[in-house]
This record gives sequence, C-alpha cells and structure tokens, in this order.
Amino acid sequence: MSNSRKGFVSIIVFILVVAIALAALPIITQHKSFHSISDSAKALYVAEAGVAYYTKHELDNDDDWSNNITEITKSFGSGEFTVAPLATAHDVVKLRSTGSIALADTSFPRTVEYSIRRITPFDFSLYGGESGTGDATFTFVNNGSFDGDIYVKGGLDLTNAVDFTISGEVFENQTETDIPDVDWGYWQFNADHIISGDHIFNGSSYSGIYYVDGNVTLDYNNMIFNGTIVATGNISFTQSNSISINPSPGYPALIAGGDISVAQGNNLSIAGAVYAAGSITIDQGNNIAFDGAIVFGDQLYADHANNISSTLNSPVEVGFSYTWWQCKAGGFKEI
Repeated sequence: MSNSRKGFVSIIVFILVVAIALAALPIITQHKSFHSISDSAKALYVAEAGVAYYTKHELDNDDDWSNNITEITKSFGSGEFTVAPLATAHDVVKLRSTGSIALADTSFPRTVEYSIRRITPFDFSLYGGESGTGDATFTFVNNGSFDGDIYVKGGLDLTNAVDFTISGEVFENQTETDIPDVDWGYWQFNADHIISGDHIFNGSSYSGIYYVDGNVTLDYNNMIFNGTIVATGNISFTQSNSISINPSPGYPALIAGGDISVAQGNNLSIAGAVYAAGSITIDQGNNIAFDGAIVFGDQLYADHANNISSTLNSPVEVGFSYTWWQCKAGGFKEI
C-alpha cells in the first residue's frame, strides 16, 4: 500500500474515532450528571442523618441543652456529616448539619438547619396514666374542646359526650407515660406561704405560692387566687363557683401529690397547668376552662359537665424533673 493510501486510511480512522468520541460525549456527560445528582441527594440524606444522630446521642439524655453540647463529625456510609449547634436554650437548640459524599476528585456537600424542641408532658393538653389505668373518660359531657394533643396510657372514652372536639392528635395505649416528678424542695423553698396540715381556702382573695403539707379544700364563691397551690395531698373543690386561679408566667396553677376533684364547680377558670400524681375527677361542673396542660398519674374522669375547655397558652418552666420527653424537629431549611 502506498504512503498516500496509508495516510488516507489513517485520516478515515481518525475521523471515525473522533465521531465515536463525539457521539459518546453526551452519554458520558449525562452519566456524570446522573452521578452528580445522585451523590448530591446522598449528601442531603447524610446531612439529615446527622441531625437524627445528634438528637439521639447528644440531646436525648441531656436535660439542659443550654450547655455541654458541642460540634461533632462522624462518618456515615460513603460520606460524613458535621453537626454544630448554632443557638441553644434549656429546651430548644438550633442545629446546622453538613453532609458530604467524598469522591476521588470532588465532593457534594449539602447543608441543612433544624430547630429541635423538647416536648414534655406539659406540652400536651391531656397527658397521663403512669401509675394506673391511664384512661381519660368523659361521660355525659356537653360542649367539650381540647386545643392540643392527647397522650394517655389507656384509652379516650367519649361515651355520651356531645359536641366534644379535639384539635390535636390522640395517642392512646402508650407504653411510656411517665409523669414529671414534683420537686417538693423547690416549691417549699420558693413558697410565699407554708402551711403544715390540711387547709381550707374560704376567702375571696389570695396571692403567691401556697405550699400545704396536707390536703387542700377550696370552698368559696367568687374567689380570685393569683398564684399557685401546691399540696402534698389532695386538692378538692366543694360547692365552689366563680373561682379564678392565675399563676405567674411559667408556673402551674395546681399541684397535688394525690388527687384533684371537683365535687361541684361552676365558672372555674384555671389559667395554668394542673398536675395530680393520682386521679382527676369532675363529678359536676359547668364552664370549666383550663389554660394549660392537664397531667394525671392514674386516670381522669369527668361526668355530667358542660363546657369544659383546655388550651395550651401557659407553659410550665419550673418545679419539676422529667424522666420522659420527646425531641421534635421543625423549622427546616437548606442553606
């Protein structure tokens, strides 16, 4: 074959190789693009896994998030995540998590931010059942409304209840329903009034924190109580009408080491959380408004009552320790 012929063949071969290469270029580019998208998605999953890991291993067993939480970096599958707290408070923390998939020549980082909030029993409109059946029963109750979630060991019984509405979710038959532990020492130390033995409140006006080492009875009409009642025993409302209990912000309204009962009560306004280590019973009552969580250890029973309502505008910030809580993530954004 002549040199000119060989040169011509070489040119043809070169043209074919270039043509094949050009034809394959979109496939190669598409393949790399696919991997880029895939690895970027993986990096996002790794970043979110970092938030889950941090929540479980750094926050779940820490009862105060305002200190002792630091940045961590961990390997996860084919990548790694770095999680750093941006802002912390006792029950709230803002986390930034960056996930990446490391390759030979590059990486694909993705960064997310979440706000994590601690959910305690006082964040539910109704919570309880640690020591007993855990049932919440509303029989012959007309016009009931609960603005918040319900979380109980037993069941929610609305037999013969009329116009009873629940705006949140209902969690029944729960296995973990530990109620908070009262810090009796805290309340005794911070009390404005300390009473040893059973006590009857039968006046028109009270203020401050009352610590009663015994049972408490409220037996009066048109009472205004600007403070918190703490009883190591039971708290009972007998023949009580038009009673208003208004604790300071962050404080509960009623704490009973035993039961809380309403034998007969009309126009009761309790502007704070209610806690009973035992049961809560409402035998008869009209227009009973709770502005705060209702927490009980045994069971709740309401019979022949009208217009019972519960809202969650009054959080509890002091006077309890917790053996149960949940972490709830929100405020997601990618940066």
